[in-house]
Amino acid sequence: MKNMKKILAMVLAMAMVLGMSITAFAYDEITISIEGAGEDAVFASLQLIKADSEKETGWDFVDEEIAKCYTTAFKEEDTQKAIWKLIGNRTPDAKLPEGVTAALDSQIAGALASVKAVKETELAKSNAKGQAELKVAAPGVYYIAGYEEGYVYSPMAAYVSFRYATEGTPESLFCGGVTAKRAPNTITKDSSALNDVTEIDRVETFTLESTVPFLPTTDTNRIYQIIDEMTGAVYVTAPDGDNAGKVKVHVKAGEGQNALEKDYYVDAKPFTDLEAREGKTFTLDLSKDLFEKTNGEKHNDYANQKLVITYQVEITDVKVGNTVHAGDGTNEGKDKFGSDNEKMYTGQVTITKYAEDDNNENLVDNPKLGGAKFIVYRDKYTYDGNGNKVQVTDAKQYATFDSQNYLTGWVDMKEEATKIETSSEDDTLGKVTVHGLDAGIYYFEEIEAPEGYSVNTTPITVELAVGEVEGTDVDAEGNAIKIFISDDKYMLDTKMAELPSTGGIGTTIFTIGGCAIMIIAAGLFFATRRKAEK
Repeated sequence: MKNMKKILAMVLAMAMVLGMSITAFAYDEITISIEGAGEDAVFASLQLIKADSEKETGWDFVDEEIAKCYTTAFKEEDTQKAIWKLIGNRTPDAKLPEGVTAALDSQIAGALASVKAVKETELAKSNAKGQAELKVAAPGVYYIAGYEEGYVYSPMAAYVSFRYATEGTPESLFCGGVTAKRAPNTITKDSSALNDVTEIDRVETFTLESTVPFLPTTDTNRIYQIIDEMTGAVYVTAPDGDNAGKVKVHVKAGEGQNALEKDYYVDAKPFTDLEAREGKTFTLDLSKDLFEKTNGEKHNDYANQKLVITYQVEITDVKVGNTVHAGDGTNEGKDKFGSDNEKMYTGQVTITKYAEDDNNENLVDNPKLGGAKFIVYRDKYTYDGNGNKVQVTDAKQYATFDSQNYLTGWVDMKEEATKIETSSEDDTLGKVTVHGLDAGIYYFEEIEAPEGYSVNTTPITVELAVGEVEGTDVDAEGNAIKIFISDDKYMLDTKMAELPSTGGIGTTIFTIGGCAIMIIAAGLFFATRRKAEK
């Protein structure tokens, strides 16, 4: 009986110990808060290090793959020494074993990058969209991954430790949270042209908008560059002074008193795009101003704040192509922080000159006429501060063109307008096309008719509008890009009225009558003279 009591007492003691152990290691869930996250971000966690009372540090890696990520980054074969190094980094006054030094921030960043590479598929997105927190129920180190459209998140580590009671026993968990480190992988480009349409010779303003990325101070390549590539237009450059010939680029990062706002002047260099179109490009390096203080200290004061970049170009061709890249200064990282492209188009108008006949409703048999000369004009207007057209009352502007009928500008004097001429070639007979016009209403006034025809005093009215044409360029979604279109316009000329013939009978009668009068007059003259002599 005594032995039975002893056994029961031992079992009860073991149960009490087990119960105390369970109590000691059963904690309520703790929330890991994530600062600086986007509104649409989703996060996932993976435990890297767990509590283990049998280890000298009290901690151990969850598995061998994770252990190797840290030992390789820390250049330390012993897993416990690797954890000591991590403890030394987190707690600078911790007493480390002899010969062990604290891990560097760059080494920890390298370890997390390795974890991301080998464990990405094991991550589960465990929180709701827009919920910047995660819940865990055990102490240790957790890998935190972020996912958000338009952004790339750097690997993060959350440290969940014990919170001790006054008597020195752990009673709950504690985590100071983490700060999201995200970089945009998109950049938005827009122009001042309404509906992405413009005209040759016009100055347009381009605007780039993005978000300043977070670049860990542990990174060795903290570079942020804007690379702009332009075809069909030329950059507006400073006219004189020290920056003559350089592109003026205005930059603003952040808001309020601490915002960075500055004008940069950069060189434009030759560039050829994939369509073999010649253009210009510039590179704007914002690395120092955004991520480094004057004393060389690294910072992320502008991280996750709005970045706006503006500059101007002058349109030179009927199609403008523009691509912007945000990168880290390497070929592979040219679009690391995103890219965008913008296309603009100008309109063209074709008119055809016909001769009138008996049936002008059907022009199939009407002769086409080369050699007709026109000028082009429009109602004069200017632009307000918002890029809207403002018409000037009772005033006109006359177009000037180059030898290929590409618009070169507008003048106020009619006599300074360029005369465009309908073709006399067989395949384009009677036609003339002008290029580089903006949306709006234009008038084609005939000023010289072809030989044998009279000038048509009623101008052709053409309205250039925005529409979609099959077979033109398409955007990323396959939609037709809107361009200027106009139905072909035509004008009829009338044959010149015929003058009376110079050899008709009417002339003969007058000639004979005149001769008879002259003969009679002569006869009377000589008869009178004879009488006088007698």
